[in-house]
Amino acid sequence: MATPSAVIVMALISIFATALNISAGNLNMQTLKYLSATIPVVIIFAPLGILFSVRHGDAFIRKLLLALVIIQYLFTAAAFFRQLDYVFLSMLVIALSSVLLFAIGYIDKRKAV
Repeated sequence: MATPSAVIVMALISIFATALNISAGNLNMQTLKYLSATIPVVIIFAPLGILFSVRHGDAFIRKLLLALVIIQYLFTAAAFFRQLDYVFLSMLVIALSSVLLFAIGYIDKRKAV
């Protein structure tokens, strides 16, 4: 229930922000071309994502998202973080987030039983 609601809220915020930026004159034609290129991707892959998530279940989706976030973070850290202090601090944040995510999954699984 929360995921479809969050997707709808994000879509509405994106539409509102785009309309606000257009009315303020903050967008140029290149930006609008990029925006129009994303429309077919969203139209095709959003329903496919729903079908994928329904088929594989919530626990699999949580683990997949966690893995993708960690991979994305590692690439970003390798590209931008040159100081070890920031890397260690951010790894701590990832570890705590992982613990929280798995705790939520565990609590959710206990409620279902």
